[in-house]
Amino acid sequence: MLRPAMPAPSEPIVTAGGCTVDFTALRGKVVLLNFWATWCVPCVYEMPSLDRLQAADANKRVHVLPIALDVGGKAAVIAFYQRLGLLHLDVCVDPEQQIGYLQSDNPRHAPFQLYALPVTYAIDPRGVVRGYVPGAATWDSPSAAALIDYLVPG
Repeated sequence: MLRPAMPAPSEPIVTAGGCTVDFTALRGKVVLLNFWATWCVPCVYEMPSLDRLQAADANKRVHVLPIALDVGGKAAVIAFYQRLGLLHLDVCVDPEQQIGYLQSDNPRHAPFQLYALPVTYAIDPRGVVRGYVPGAATWDSPSAAALIDYLVPG
């Protein structure tokens, strides 16, 4: 959990990879903002569970927003999705790290620090970044469901 919690960016971010991320448009849902790369071995493990979570979300409470850091562009991400049979995830590429940054100097003033790959930030339905999970997780598990339930106001 982040202390203090921080608001998600209020202005849309357009990446060099041609993706527009607008967190205000996602208000009302839990957003799992996942940073990953096609060359990241733990990401290969994690991405199918994110796809299953998005597919199983019949109540539309969750929006999985995967952000690939690949310099190979959307074509590399689409090929990766096809190879793993991922059908329910957005394709968003951030090759210049405009949304999430690994570099210590953060030259593009990206709002999300990346401590590892993968890393997933949890944003509540009010648009507040509540915390993050570093490393691969099983997002279609009971513990992930409990986290999502915790983030949904009761």
